[in-house]
Amino acid sequence: NILFHECCTGITRNAIGDQPENIYEKIVDLITNYIEKPTAIVLHVIPSSEDFTNSESMKICKKYDPNGDRQLIAVSKIDKYDKGISDKLQGIGPGSMALKLGCIAVLNRTPEQIEEDVPFCKMRQLEQQFFQLNKTFQHVPLEYLGCEQLIKRLVSIQQARIRSTLPGILEKLKNQIKDKKSELKNMPQAITSEIECWTLYINLIKKYRDLIYARVHGVSDNDMQLKMEEPTRDSSDLDASPSITQTTTDSFDDRIAFQLHKQQKAFAKEINHSFSQFFTSKYRNYVLKLLEENAGVALPNFPSFNIIERLYHHEHRNFREPCEDLIESCATYLKQVLIKLLNQIFDKEATYKNHMIHKLTDIIYRALEESEEHCNHDISKMLNIEQRIFTLNHYYMDTVNKIKAEVQQYIANTKLPISMEYGITEFDYSGDVGSDEHNGW
Repeated sequence: NILFHECCTGITRNAIGDQPENIYEKIVDLITNYIEKPTAIVLHVIPSSEDFTNSESMKICKKYDPNGDRQLIAVSKIDKYDKGISDKLQGIGPGSMALKLGCIAVLNRTPEQIEEDVPFCKMRQLEQQFFQLNKTFQHVPLEYLGCEQLIKRLVSIQQARIRSTLPGILEKLKNQIKDKKSELKNMPQAITSEIECWTLYINLIKKYRDLIYARVHGVSDNDMQLKMEEPTRDSSDLDASPSITQTTTDSFDDRIAFQLHKQQKAFAKEINHSFSQFFTSKYRNYVLKLLEENAGVALPNFPSFNIIERLYHHEHRNFREPCEDLIESCATYLKQVLIKLLNQIFDKEATYKNHMIHKLTDIIYRALEESEEHCNHDISKMLNIEQRIFTLNHYYMDTVNKIKAEVQQYIANTKLPISMEYGITEFDYSGDVGSDEHNGW
């Protein structure tokens, strides 16, 4: 890349007409976009009467090429040169720049010659005559004078750049072609019919189901490792042994059964901590306070039922929040892990991936939200039932009938009169306990 930049007329500081107010910043940004590339050759076009070091373009390039390795100066308007121009062209003296690619003076057409439309070949002849007849340039080497030398210099630079950069460009092209072929090979086959679409959908759903089944049953593709951790031993813990922890390299653990088990353990621990400390003096004082408050309600030595009810409800209120937290945490984890597994079954380059994942994600979220709602409803139902301190259910009558059967079996085995064994004058065990025919003891 060779950038032709004319300092005086190229950079505008003041906006004119419809030009934007920040015209200077925009031009500098445009120039910077080219010269910051390390392969770019910057050609400065600076009038011979100006100080090269004060050139605006030189100041901009100094940031990106501080040593001047890829800069070249075309000294224009050489017919209006100042004193010391011969040294400035060779990078000597005040106002000069010692650039690696050097400086070359060129003769521009005058306004009259532009109006007369003097051809390029004619100007080259006039340029040669100018340098030959002017005593100032008699001791300046020819490589610093004329457009022909400038052209030769640019061609030489271009050839050197091609030789140095072309192998790298070819290597990059080869790598890009290789990558594109690999991408083309990995691209899924195009779907051309409704049957193919339906078959693909069924296979994806089956693959998704199998993947979830594997994660639930502990089959994981993640690289797992057992890490031995040596505990810190002190005099109070002489029997400490190394602990084994299982870690994964994945940023998100998709072992569904393991994670749900961890959440259940945390829930059990939280439920356990929600109970009051029954054997503390604080709880004892609380019970004594309730007994004192209900002293006039019940008979002496017979605590009021209200005391038991208040103590029970105090513990019962602590159950709801851990239960709701467990449901919410499980639902949140399942949403994350199911969406992650869903993304794993699709090819990265599949054109239908985003659309299908969006639809299936809605289905997954809707199903989990419905399940979460049902769970919360069941929790509320169970907690409402458990608000009653004593609950009578079918287990009560089952227990009574079981005791009766054991008594009958005992009597049959011992073959003793019931009145002799139990001292009871009358006992009817022909009917079921709890029926209308049962007369009791």
